[in-house]
Amino acid sequence: GLTHARLRVLLGAAALSLASWLPFIVVEPRTLEALRPPVPLIPGSGLHTLGVRGRLVPSWGRSVELAGALLAGLVTALLGRWSGVLVVAVAVRLALDPQDNPYYVGSAVLAAAAFDLLGTSWRVPWTTLVTAVALWQPFVASYDDRLSTTSGVARWWFEHPHTVGWIHLAWAAVVLALVLLTPRSTRSR
Repeated sequence: GLTHARLRVLLGAAALSLASWLPFIVVEPRTLEALRPPVPLIPGSGLHTLGVRGRLVPSWGRSVELAGALLAGLVTALLGRWSGVLVVAVAVRLALDPQDNPYYVGSAVLAAAAFDLLGTSWRVPWTTLVTAVALWQPFVASYDDRLSTTSGVARWWFEHPHTVGWIHLAWAAVVLALVLLTPRSTRSR
Protein backbone atom coordinates (compact mmCIF):
# COMPACT_ATOMS: atom_id res chain seq x y z
CA GLY A 1 0.00 0.00 0.00
CA LEU A 2 0.85 3.66 0.11
CA THR A 3 2.98 4.55 3.09
CA HIS A 4 4.00 8.03 4.18
CA ALA A 5 7.57 7.24 3.15
CA ARG A 6 6.48 6.25 -0.38
CA LEU A 7 4.29 9.32 -0.68
CA ARG A 8 7.18 11.56 0.38
CA VAL A 9 9.47 9.92 -2.18
CA LEU A 10 6.88 10.34 -4.97
CA LEU A 11 6.15 13.95 -4.05
CA GLY A 12 9.87 14.68 -3.77
CA ALA A 13 10.50 13.16 -7.21
CA ALA A 14 7.66 15.22 -8.69
CA ALA A 15 8.93 18.42 -7.07
CA LEU A 16 12.48 17.74 -8.25
CA SER A 17 11.25 17.09 -11.80
CA LEU A 18 9.26 20.31 -11.84
CA ALA A 19 12.14 22.26 -10.32
CA SER A 20 14.51 20.98 -13.00
CA TRP A 21 12.29 22.58 -15.67
CA LEU A 22 11.82 25.87 -13.83
CA PRO A 23 15.05 27.54 -15.09
CA PHE A 24 14.10 26.79 -18.70
CA ILE A 25 10.62 28.22 -18.25
CA VAL A 26 11.90 31.32 -16.45
CA VAL A 27 14.61 32.05 -19.03
CA GLU A 28 12.45 31.19 -22.03
CA PRO A 29 8.69 31.17 -21.29
CA ARG A 30 8.01 29.81 -24.78
CA THR A 31 9.55 26.49 -23.66
CA LEU A 32 6.05 25.19 -22.96
CA GLU A 33 5.10 25.78 -26.61
CA ALA A 34 6.89 22.49 -27.27
CA LEU A 35 3.72 20.85 -25.92
CA ARG A 36 1.80 22.24 -28.91
CA PRO A 37 3.75 21.16 -31.99
CA PRO A 38 2.05 21.15 -35.40
CA VAL A 39 1.85 17.34 -35.66
CA PRO A 40 -0.45 15.75 -38.27
CA LEU A 41 -3.34 13.67 -36.94
CA ILE A 42 -3.45 10.38 -38.85
CA PRO A 43 -6.38 7.91 -39.16
CA GLY A 44 -4.41 5.00 -37.63
CA SER A 45 -3.66 6.87 -34.40
CA GLY A 46 -5.32 6.29 -31.06
CA LEU A 47 -6.36 9.93 -30.83
CA HIS A 48 -8.17 9.75 -34.19
CA THR A 49 -9.77 6.44 -33.22
CA LEU A 50 -11.08 8.10 -30.04
CA GLY A 51 -12.92 10.62 -32.23
CA VAL A 52 -10.55 13.59 -32.48
CA ARG A 53 -10.65 15.01 -36.00
CA GLY A 54 -8.69 17.59 -37.92
CA ARG A 55 -5.53 17.89 -39.93
CA LEU A 56 -3.28 18.58 -36.92
CA VAL A 57 -3.27 17.47 -33.30
CA PRO A 58 -5.35 19.91 -31.20
CA SER A 59 -3.40 22.37 -29.03
CA TRP A 60 -4.31 20.35 -25.92
CA GLY A 61 -3.27 16.98 -27.45
CA ARG A 62 0.33 16.68 -26.31
CA SER A 63 -0.40 18.10 -22.85
CA VAL A 64 -3.16 15.52 -22.28
CA GLU A 65 -0.89 12.76 -23.60
CA LEU A 66 1.92 13.73 -21.22
CA ALA A 67 -0.36 14.28 -18.22
CA GLY A 68 -2.21 11.02 -18.87
CA ALA A 69 1.00 8.99 -19.07
CA LEU A 70 2.35 10.62 -15.89
CA LEU A 71 -0.93 10.08 -14.03
CA ALA A 72 -1.14 6.43 -15.11
CA GLY A 73 2.45 5.86 -13.99
CA LEU A 74 1.77 7.60 -10.67
CA VAL A 75 -1.37 5.54 -9.97
CA THR A 76 0.53 2.37 -10.85
CA ALA A 77 3.36 3.33 -8.47
CA LEU A 78 0.94 4.28 -5.69
CA LEU A 79 -0.65 0.85 -6.02
CA GLY A 80 2.80 -0.65 -5.51
CA ARG A 81 2.94 -2.15 -9.00
CA TRP A 82 6.36 -0.73 -9.82
CA SER A 83 7.10 -3.29 -12.54
CA GLY A 84 4.19 -1.94 -14.59
CA VAL A 85 4.89 1.81 -14.35
CA LEU A 86 6.74 2.04 -17.65
CA VAL A 87 4.38 -0.13 -19.72
CA VAL A 88 1.30 1.68 -18.37
CA ALA A 89 2.80 5.08 -19.17
CA VAL A 90 3.73 3.93 -22.69
CA ALA A 91 0.24 2.46 -23.23
CA VAL A 92 -1.48 5.72 -22.30
CA ARG A 93 0.97 7.74 -24.37
CA LEU A 94 0.42 5.61 -27.47
CA ALA A 95 -3.36 5.57 -26.99
CA LEU A 96 -3.43 9.38 -27.00
CA ASP A 97 -0.79 10.00 -29.66
CA PRO A 98 -1.79 11.67 -32.97
CA GLN A 99 0.69 9.52 -34.92
CA ASP A 100 1.37 5.82 -35.35
CA ASN A 101 5.12 5.72 -35.90
CA PRO A 102 7.04 2.45 -36.22
CA TYR A 103 9.66 3.49 -33.66
CA TYR A 104 6.96 3.56 -30.95
CA VAL A 105 6.89 -0.23 -31.05
CA GLY A 106 10.40 -0.51 -29.59
CA SER A 107 9.57 1.41 -26.42
CA ALA A 108 6.34 -0.55 -25.96
CA VAL A 109 8.04 -3.93 -26.41
CA LEU A 110 10.87 -2.95 -24.03
CA ALA A 111 8.38 -1.75 -21.39
CA ALA A 112 6.34 -4.94 -21.81
CA ALA A 113 9.49 -7.06 -21.45
CA ALA A 114 10.39 -5.26 -18.22
CA PHE A 115 6.90 -5.92 -16.90
CA ASP A 116 7.03 -9.61 -17.90
CA LEU A 117 10.46 -10.03 -16.34
CA LEU A 118 9.80 -8.14 -13.09
CA GLY A 119 6.05 -8.27 -12.61
CA THR A 120 4.84 -11.68 -13.71
CA SER A 121 5.76 -15.24 -13.00
CA TRP A 122 4.89 -16.43 -16.50
CA ARG A 123 7.26 -18.79 -18.27
CA VAL A 124 6.27 -17.24 -21.61
CA PRO A 125 6.58 -13.42 -21.85
CA TRP A 126 2.97 -12.97 -22.98
CA THR A 127 2.84 -9.20 -22.56
CA THR A 128 5.92 -8.79 -24.72
CA LEU A 129 4.71 -11.16 -27.43
CA VAL A 130 1.21 -9.65 -27.62
CA THR A 131 2.73 -6.15 -27.71
CA ALA A 132 5.05 -7.06 -30.58
CA VAL A 133 2.16 -8.56 -32.58
CA ALA A 134 -0.48 -5.92 -31.79
CA LEU A 135 1.80 -2.96 -32.51
CA TRP A 136 3.64 -4.49 -35.49
CA GLN A 137 4.01 -2.22 -38.48
CA PRO A 138 5.16 -3.05 -41.99
CA PHE A 139 8.22 -1.38 -43.45
CA VAL A 140 8.13 0.16 -46.92
CA ALA A 141 10.90 2.01 -48.71
CA SER A 142 8.39 4.53 -50.10
CA TYR A 143 5.29 5.34 -48.07
CA ASP A 144 3.68 7.00 -51.12
CA ASP A 145 3.92 3.69 -53.03
CA ARG A 146 2.86 1.50 -50.10
CA LEU A 147 -0.30 0.12 -51.72
CA SER A 148 1.43 -0.84 -54.96
CA THR A 149 4.52 -2.37 -53.31
CA THR A 150 2.91 -4.43 -50.53
CA SER A 151 0.73 -7.50 -50.29
CA GLY A 152 -0.78 -9.73 -47.63
CA VAL A 153 -0.82 -8.51 -44.03
CA ALA A 154 1.30 -5.46 -44.84
CA ARG A 155 -1.15 -4.29 -47.50
CA TRP A 156 -4.11 -4.96 -45.18
CA TRP A 157 -2.43 -2.87 -42.50
CA PHE A 158 -2.08 0.11 -44.87
CA GLU A 159 -5.63 -0.27 -46.20
CA HIS A 160 -7.29 -0.39 -42.76
CA PRO A 161 -5.85 2.39 -40.56
CA HIS A 162 -9.06 2.69 -38.52
CA THR A 163 -8.95 -1.00 -37.58
CA VAL A 164 -5.25 -0.68 -36.76
CA GLY A 165 -6.14 2.27 -34.48
CA TRP A 166 -8.71 0.11 -32.67
CA ILE A 167 -6.20 -2.73 -32.28
CA HIS A 168 -3.71 -0.33 -30.74
CA LEU A 169 -6.33 1.11 -28.36
CA ALA A 170 -7.35 -2.43 -27.38
CA TRP A 171 -3.69 -3.22 -26.64
CA ALA A 172 -3.48 -0.15 -24.38
CA ALA A 173 -6.70 -1.12 -22.54
CA VAL A 174 -5.50 -4.71 -22.02
CA VAL A 175 -2.12 -3.50 -20.70
CA LEU A 176 -3.82 -1.12 -18.25
CA ALA A 177 -6.17 -3.87 -17.04
CA LEU A 178 -3.35 -6.40 -16.79
CA VAL A 179 -1.10 -4.16 -14.73
CA LEU A 180 -3.72 -2.45 -12.59
CA LEU A 181 -6.39 -5.11 -12.06
CA THR A 182 -4.74 -8.51 -11.99
CA PRO A 183 -3.21 -9.95 -8.83
CA ARG A 184 0.44 -9.04 -8.40
CA SER A 185 3.18 -11.58 -8.89
CA THR A 186 5.38 -12.20 -5.88
CA ARG A 187 8.22 -10.72 -7.95
CA SER A 188 6.51 -7.30 -8.16
CA ARG A 189 5.99 -6.87 -4.40
